[in-house]
Amino acid sequence: MQNLTYSSPRVLLITASLAFALTAQSQTSPAPNEQIIEPDDIITLSPFEVKVEADDGYKVANAVSGTRFNTNLLDLPKAVDVVSSEFMKDIGALDMVDALQYVPGITADVNPGGDDIFGGTFSVRGFSSGTSYRNGFPSSFVVDPIMLDRVEIIKGPSSVFSGPIEPGGTRNYITRKPPAKQTTSLTTRYESFERYRADIVNGGPLNHSKSLSYRVAGVVENGRSYQDFADRERYVAAGTVLWKISPKATWQNDVQFVKNNITPSADIPYFNQSTAGGVTTYWIEPNVPRSFNRNGPHSKSHLAQLSAISDFTYELSKTWSLRAGLMYTFQDLNRLLIGGSTRVFGTGANRYVQRATAEAQPDAVSYVLSPQVYALGNFKYHGVEHKLILGGEFYYNDQKNDIYQRAPNLLSNAFIERGVNNDYTIGTWSEYNPVNFRRVLNRYSGTSMNNVFTLLKGRVTAMQSLRYSTINTINKNILNGSRAQTDQDNWVQSYGASVRMLPKLSAFVSYGESFIPQTVFTFAGEVLEPIEGSGWDYGIKFDMIEGRLSGSIVAYDIDRENAALADPIHSGYFLASGVTTSQGLEVSIQARPVNAWQITAGYSYIDAKVVTGLNATRLGRVSNIPQDQYTLWNHYKFKRSFLKGIGAGAGLVYVGNRRGNPTLPDQVGISLPSYTRINASLTYETKFRKSLPVIFRIEANNLTDEEYLVTYTGYGMPRTWAGSVTFRF
Repeated sequence: MQNLTYSSPRVLLITASLAFALTAQSQTSPAPNEQIIEPDDIITLSPFEVKVEADDGYKVANAVSGTRFNTNLLDLPKAVDVVSSEFMKDIGALDMVDALQYVPGITADVNPGGDDIFGGTFSVRGFSSGTSYRNGFPSSFVVDPIMLDRVEIIKGPSSVFSGPIEPGGTRNYITRKPPAKQTTSLTTRYESFERYRADIVNGGPLNHSKSLSYRVAGVVENGRSYQDFADRERYVAAGTVLWKISPKATWQNDVQFVKNNITPSADIPYFNQSTAGGVTTYWIEPNVPRSFNRNGPHSKSHLAQLSAISDFTYELSKTWSLRAGLMYTFQDLNRLLIGGSTRVFGTGANRYVQRATAEAQPDAVSYVLSPQVYALGNFKYHGVEHKLILGGEFYYNDQKNDIYQRAPNLLSNAFIERGVNNDYTIGTWSEYNPVNFRRVLNRYSGTSMNNVFTLLKGRVTAMQSLRYSTINTINKNILNGSRAQTDQDNWVQSYGASVRMLPKLSAFVSYGESFIPQTVFTFAGEVLEPIEGSGWDYGIKFDMIEGRLSGSIVAYDIDRENAALADPIHSGYFLASGVTTSQGLEVSIQARPVNAWQITAGYSYIDAKVVTGLNATRLGRVSNIPQDQYTLWNHYKFKRSFLKGIGAGAGLVYVGNRRGNPTLPDQVGISLPSYTRINASLTYETKFRKSLPVIFRIEANNLTDEEYLVTYTGYGMPRTWAGSVTFRF
């Protein structure tokens, strides 16, 4: 990817457009029908926040991701999918893996019951996407949907808007605002495998003028697993306070605390192999009981996370608005994980898998500070509406992680047929040796400018963006005194245009770039350069038949360079090599044939390949990425007759054949077969004594009990039944 310089014609052009915008401020005047806000008027929503007036159930009309200010999706020359809170409620989503399962182009990278310390990890358009955002702030954090209003998924290389991300895209979790009147809801839920969840949400105004309001929520969740020993507990406390200081100023504070206590599952697809004529053949070992958990009862993952965001917005004038915010996150992790080969040895009743290592991280602590300041200008001149957003952010991440390992090969093997009767002892602490006392400091700053021009009476929208970032990384191992530091900087840019072909049909094209810093090292002690990506999107968006049919059809072409590959000679180190490409097509549709019936459907075709690398066996298909994926969800709510209050939902997720373990050849025997998962729900809403709304819900996930592999490291959940009751008052 070619870096820009200060003498670049692009930069000169951008500087000229900025100067023109600033001089145009003196020409800006209120539109004839523009409302003048008086001090006693109700405070309007900040332009940095999404407006929901045009939303209709599953259909969402506006988003803030992609530009950092409220933008009509129909005119945005960028692919952005949005999952609404109503949709998450109807499908019964309890985590982000549930919430995003119907979004085309997204694949979960973690199996259910896995060690979820980041709120789920995903691949978007064939590229891993670990980094997510919370109200526009970078936050790799466990996310419970209890306080979410929506999830906005930015597709394609988007570092101009989102900072460091992989080129496939990322997610922005938008939290809910306080309600306009005092409300409380209480839900209890019971599920298969002794799972239980209870949550309470309360909120409303705190004063008579309603200028100060709040929303608080609490969650208690626990349960076992279909695997031996595995279980989990989750506790969530969250809240937001919104203070409308004046008609021009708003201050909001969001806090979320999550505590997880997990005994991890290990529902691994164990494999076997044989060699004949110099060719090794691999296959997934059959007849391994789903309940078999080689981890044993002593592995653990205890996590505490705190995230707080303080956000201030102010209308400086009729032209300029300001947003300033600060995010703080803290994580404390205590883990003991079992590792070893996933190959099956022995035969018959003596089949076993190795438990070679036990790794302890007794106190892995990290915290993040990230301030942001952005100014948004609105200009009108010569028939052009121009929005300009200028600003910057700083990210400071300090990590401490002391790692201990038990001497290899001291753990007992786990025999498959013996199950819980295996020797699962993990030894005493005196048998664990320190291997790495790691200290990592990541700092980066970004300054960006985004111009959005609307012309020809709203028929054409053009977007141009630029971002400059500096990155500083320090990695130390205080156990052996090693230290490495790197300083990097880079430019990324984005361009796009959207044309209204019809009043509710637009066509768009966009180009974007991305980067993500790397903290892994070469054997020479150098930090790898950032991963760089670039890509094009082409597509149409529509909102037709009086809003009853909306969606998008998007084709894309993405290249990623400088991916880290494991050093084949020096274990624990990496080499800067590897190019991955992804071309594909995404179709997303929301339909409402009648008011009571909502439909969302999706299709994605992904041709993601590793085209260059150091190891020939790793070339070819990207692991865990299906070429074809279909999704469909229907929900119908009866509003008349004796069926009034009943709602029924049914969904289907089809995932095609995928490559398995990326370190092994792409062979049929270890590929991940295609699968179809069916989900269903039934709800009944009524009132007790005509004043207490109650919702009864029954749902079935994986209704046909299909056995399938989510990733090459784990199976999906078997059929589960759940029932819940919600009271609102």
